[in-house]
Amino acid sequence: MRSARIIDAENLFDKMPRRNTVTWNAMIRGYFQNGLFDKAMCLFNQMPERDAFSYNTMISGLMQGGNVDGAKEVFDGMVVRNVVTWNSMISGYVRNGLIDEAMRAFRDMPVRDVVSWNLVIGGLVNSERIDMAELYFKEMGARDVVSWTIMVSGLVRAGRIAEARKLFEEMPVKDIQAWNVMIAGYVENGCVDMAENLLRRMPVLTSQRWTCILLKFEGSKLALQEATMLQGFPSSLELQGQDQLSSVDHPTLH
Repeated sequence: MRSARIIDAENLFDKMPRRNTVTWNAMIRGYFQNGLFDKAMCLFNQMPERDAFSYNTMISGLMQGGNVDGAKEVFDGMVVRNVVTWNSMISGYVRNGLIDEAMRAFRDMPVRDVVSWNLVIGGLVNSERIDMAELYFKEMGARDVVSWTIMVSGLVRAGRIAEARKLFEEMPVKDIQAWNVMIAGYVENGCVDMAENLLRRMPVLTSQRWTCILLKFEGSKLALQEATMLQGFPSSLELQGQDQLSSVDHPTLH
């Protein structure tokens, strides 16, 4: 529900003889998607009945708009909260750079899921509190590929490339994002040979994945040359690689 369509949605909503919570929630979400925060709040206050999705939509929308106090007020007004509600608060705190508040909410949660842990660990990584992120990562029970990738990314950003590689190798499952994070980490830390070796180990290198790799190597002429010379590099992407090499040779002046 974007731009001009929101007016059509409003007209349709106003003409409805009966509305249920799904209808109200959809309209509120549409307002948030279009940056109409006051209208979303006004409609929320008019709702005859609310469900958990209503509250979660409000919390997420207000947090995305930077209205942390408003989101907290909605949260405090809830009688029953589920794990999605708590995660919405944690995500909002992290989004707004309030990692201490996110950690406090995490500790107060009666039940946590893997998303809860990932949100806090990601927030700690973004706040450059890598040691604390490691503690939370080690304390986790079940981890998913996102958990591992966040931690590998944090170690890479901290320049602890050997530890990042060790953790990468311990991953039970690796997706394309995990491979890209590790490869980009080597490039950013000047370890082009290690990046090339890891590239050769990637199980499947489709054109889409090669494109991702080129984007990760952007800005490093040597890395781009290595990437375009690798065995299996698709000819359809050679021009893209050459264009990027040219931009490295002749950077745009601003």
